Amino acid sequence: SARKNGGDGGHDNAMTGFAMLCYFGWGAKHTEAGPHQVPMTKAVNWLAGQVGSDGDLTGGHGQGMYDQGIATMALAEAYGLTKDPALFEPLRRATAFITKAQSKTHGGWRYRPDSTDGDTSMVGWQVMALTSARMAGLHVPEESFDLARKWLDTVGAGPHRGLYGYTEAKPTLTMTAEGMFCQQLMGLRPENSRMIEAAEYLKTALPDPRRPDYYYWYYGCLSLYQHQGPVWEMWNQEMKKTLLSMQVRSGEAAGSWPATGQYTPRGGLVMSTAMATLSLEVYYRYLPMYRTLPPAEPTTQPATKPATKQATKQATKQAP
Repeated sequence: SARKNGGDGGHDNAMTGFAMLCYFGWGAKHTEAGPHQVPMTKAVNWLAGQVGSDGDLTGGHGQGMYDQGIATMALAEAYGLTKDPALFEPLRRATAFITKAQSKTHGGWRYRPDSTDGDTSMVGWQVMALTSARMAGLHVPEESFDLARKWLDTVGAGPHRGLYGYTEAKPTLTMTAEGMFCQQLMGLRPENSRMIEAAEYLKTALPDPRRPDYYYWYYGCLSLYQHQGPVWEMWNQEMKKTLLSMQVRSGEAAGSWPATGQYTPRGGLVMSTAMATLSLEVYYRYLPMYRTLPPAEPTTQPATKPATKQATKQATKQAP
C-alpha cells in the first residue's frame, strides 16, 4: 500500500510490483520454498488478479500508466523466472494493453492510455515492461520498439542526440539516464556516440546524499552498469556510499529509505525503499546485455513446464 506508507492512494499495483521486483532480485520465487514464499505468493496472485479483462492495470488513476508499466514488468519477471502457467494470460493482456496505448504518431506514452501526448519518463517504464515480456517468451511487436526509438529521436539533444528531455529536446539528467537505458534495451552498444555522450553527461552529477533523487539514481544505475567503464566505476562507488548512508537504521522504519527528493514522495516508503534496493541489486538482476546471447524467439503460447534451475539462473541475470 502506498497510502499506508506515506504515499498517494491509488498506486498499489505499482507498489506491489516494485516490492516483487526487489524479492526477485534477491532470488525469492513464489513457486519455490523459502522464507519469502508466502508473501511472494500473496503478492503474485493479488497482482495477477488486478489485471482487467482488457489488460488494464492503471487502477483508473490519473497517472495510471506508471502503474501499468511497473506492474506488467513485475508480472513478466514472475512468469519469466517461474513459467507459472497461471500468469501467462494476465501478462499477455497487460502487455497488449501497453502496446495499444502507445501513440502510433509520435511513439510515446503518457499518463492515461487514451492520451495524445507523451513523455520520456512514461516511455521508459513501458519499454522496460515490453522488454521483460519479450524476454519471458511473449510476442511483442517490433513496431512498439521502432515507435519508442522515434520518440527518443524526437526528444534527443546534444551533438549526437544522446541527451534526452521530458517532452521535448531539453535534456535533463533523469531523462537522459532513462533514455540511455531504453536505447540499450533496444540495441545500442556502449561504443555508440549517443551512449558515450549520455554517460559523460551523467558523470557530471554523481549520487550525493545531500541531493536525494532515487528516480535518477535508479536509471543511472541501470544505464551506467550496462555501459560499464570508468564512468560506471565512479558512479558505483558514490552510489553505494550514498544509499548505504541514507538507510534508516532504527525505529519502526528500520531498513527503509526516506521518501525524499523528486517523485518518490508520491509512492512513500515503499517506492523509495524499492528504488534504493533495486539500485543496489543492479549487479544481480542485470548481467551486462552485451555479454549475453539474444533471447529465444518469442512465442504466443504459455510454457508447458517450469524453467530448469540453469535457465532460471540465466533469466535472473538477464531479465529486467
